[in-house]
Amino acid sequence: MKIVTRGFDEVIKNISTLDKRVRKKHVRASMRMGLKPIKADVEERVPQETGDLAASIKIRSGKRKVVAGKEVIRMKVSCGYEDTFYGKFVNYGTINFEGAFFVERAFEAHKKTSADITKDELWKRVQQEFKKGGG
Repeated sequence: MKIVTRGFDEVIKNISTLDKRVRKKHVRASMRMGLKPIKADVEERVPQETGDLAASIKIRSGKRKVVAGKEVIRMKVSCGYEDTFYGKFVNYGTINFEGAFFVERAFEAHKKTSADITKDELWKRVQQEFKKGGG
């Protein structure tokens, strides 16, 4: 699942002038804000037998990598850590039962909204950074 945001070239141009550490901080925070509607929907869609699985849903940073000379920062909404390791089985299913695909369905329902929130939040953060003299 991937969100590609286009149409805010000015934000990208301005953020690229910021310090790398500051840039990463703002991009990650903006992405995290954008993923909140997806996370909330996943929490509603997840089976609620004990509530533990819904409580285990988190927004996490993924591995960073460089593609075509540009760094790609990954964020994800996922479930099933430690005591709720079974979350991936419930979501994707096994050979014995069909998965619920609650993460994918939440993503499909909110991907446009998520991208817009990320873009708006990033634009706001870039403007604030330039106002305080960071750029």
